[in-house]
Amino acid sequence: MSKRNMYKELTFYLETCEAGSMFNFSMPENIYAMTATNMGNNSYGCHCRTKFLPKNCLNDCFSYNWMHDSDKGNLLKETLNEQFVYVQRKTKLSPVSIYGNTSIMQETISEFMGAKANILTSKELPQLDASNFPSYPSIDIPLNILEQELAEKKDVNTSNELQTLKKNRSFLDDQINQIVKLLVNDSSTQSKVLTIHPAYITDMDCHNNVMHAFNDYCFNFAESNYAFKYGFVLTNLCESGIDSNKIVTVLETHCKQAKTLNVKGII
Repeated sequence: MSKRNMYKELTFYLETCEAGSMFNFSMPENIYAMTATNMGNNSYGCHCRTKFLPKNCLNDCFSYNWMHDSDKGNLLKETLNEQFVYVQRKTKLSPVSIYGNTSIMQETISEFMGAKANILTSKELPQLDASNFPSYPSIDIPLNILEQELAEKKDVNTSNELQTLKKNRSFLDDQINQIVKLLVNDSSTQSKVLTIHPAYITDMDCHNNVMHAFNDYCFNFAESNYAFKYGFVLTNLCESGIDSNKIVTVLETHCKQAKTLNVKGII
């Protein structure tokens, strides 16, 4: 779209854990982004365990807040900056962040979303009170819901399901630690690789090759969402100057020996 000159300016709303990492680099002057969180924190699910969806969350807090604001507000008058202030205030559990050209925030929302024919009032569009329902870190929603269910009602099936989930997560945690130890000799550097989120990605080729290898040989991201937690660790291996071919070889050899692909559905 950019190469074809299909827009003058672009606003981007992104909800995901560590969403800020997608924009923490030099961007074109015509892009503004608002994210659910910064580059190192979780986003959160809101309105969890409702009667409509007892084993999940109805929405994420960030998206619910900006969409609700867009639905009820006068987009011809409200600016992106006013919306950011509102969403930041309403999204209490994660640090809503902004990136790119912040001067775009002075423009009205209608410049990017269009103008509605009928403006809904707050009375016509009531907002669910998030405080009436639990909120959980997005990556831990399945875990937290099972723990809450078990605390309220002792049930063998729920207990078994929770123990399996914890066991599988622990297995994935252990494999990540072993992979890092195979590639990094110094214990201090190992600790940094496992805990510090990189500010930038400078070696995109290594990043791409290693991510695909991890997905193919170790844990399929689509089947094991919990694996996304360790994307930054794989990036750190590349940013440490380790040759991508060496990383890929270790991933393939270790994960085949550990039979990691046999453990599916790690959420």
